[in-house]
Amino acid sequence: MIEFTTFAQLIVATIFLNNVLLFSFLGLESVTTIEEKPKNALKLSIALLFVLPLVSVISFWIYHNLLLTLNDTGEVVRDLTYLQTFVFVVTITVVVVIFNVLIKKVFPKLYMFIGQSTIQLVANTVVLGVLLINISSVDTLANSFYFSVFAAFGYGLVLMILTFIEKQLQQAPIPKGFKGLPIQLIILSIITLILYGLNV
Repeated sequence: MIEFTTFAQLIVATIFLNNVLLFSFLGLESVTTIEEKPKNALKLSIALLFVLPLVSVISFWIYHNLLLTLNDTGEVVRDLTYLQTFVFVVTITVVVVIFNVLIKKVFPKLYMFIGQSTIQLVANTVVLGVLLINISSVDTLANSFYFSVFAAFGYGLVLMILTFIEKQLQQAPIPKGFKGLPIQLIILSIITLILYGLNV
């Protein structure tokens, strides 16, 4: 759960102190696919910045208006929250499909750049994970939007840093057994420790 009382705290907490990749381990599957290519990380980050806020706002509204309904006194009238995971997965799929169709027709160049990355988000744990954190951490539709934007930005920032460091280490004498995923996890661990120190 992300704790904040001001907008500035929301930004810092979401991007740095509670980064979804480093502290919730969401979207780790993407770490193995970027292959030291900053362009791949950039494509995924841009796709996430478009899709995640849309899905978050829609899911937040569905959760608080259809799955969980309260009366004027705050008593629960309808509780279908046990369906939230299924509903969110369906929402993600529908939004991604519609988004891809729209940008393919309206912005074909953008589709050529991020279209494939957008499709990959359907199976990316960062999207569903952020939605689940979202409904337990924020209380308004606006904060839901801001939280998802900063979560996507923080996720993309870590991916870009990771690919940059990996690129710098290409000529480094790294033992064969540590190349690839092992060195990626070591880099992520170091970044996490640095940010954790700021949170203490």
